[in-house]
Amino acid sequence: MAISSIMSRLLISAGNTMKMAEIRQGLNKEMEHRAGVLNAEIKLDGGRGADTRKKEEELEKTEEKASKINVEAMNSLSEMNNELRSAANRDQEEARAEKKQAEKISEKRKTEKEERAKRLEKLQEKNVGETTNKESDEIAEGTTFVNFVADGITPDSGVIDSVGGKVDIKT
Repeated sequence: MAISSIMSRLLISAGNTMKMAEIRQGLNKEMEHRAGVLNAEIKLDGGRGADTRKKEEELEKTEEKASKINVEAMNSLSEMNNELRSAANRDQEEARAEKKQAEKISEKRKTEKEERAKRLEKLQEKNVGETTNKESDEIAEGTTFVNFVADGITPDSGVIDSVGGKVDIKT
C-alpha cells in the first residue's frame, strides 16, 4: 500500500511531535533533578532551624511545572497517535474503495470479452457469405470492424480487381 500525502504529512508531523516529546522529557528530568536538590536543601536547612519557605515555594512551582510538562507531552503524543490511526483508517478505506473499483472494471472487461467471443461464435456459425449485411451487422453489434481492399498488379495482365473483406479488431 502506498502512503498517501495526508499520511506522509502526518508522519512528518509525528516525527516533530516525537522530538518535542523528547525535549519535554529532558525538561522534566531537569525539573525532577531540581526538585530533588530542593528537597535535600529543605531537609538540611530545616534540620538547622533555617527558614525554608522560599525553597518550599520553589519546590512546589518546580513540581507543578514538571507535572504540566508531563501532561502536555502525554496529550501531544496521544493526539498524534489518534491522528495517525485516523489517517491509517482513511487510507485503508480508500484502498478498499480503489480495490472494489478495480474489481468492477475487471468484471466489466471480462463480461465484454465474453460477449465479443459469443458474437464471434455466432458469426462463425453462420456462413458470413450467406448472411446479409444487415444480419451481419446485428450479430456483430459492438464489435469493431475495418474494411480492407487489396489491389494487386500481375506481370501478365497488369492491374487486377480490388478484393474487399472485414477483419475483427480486438479492443
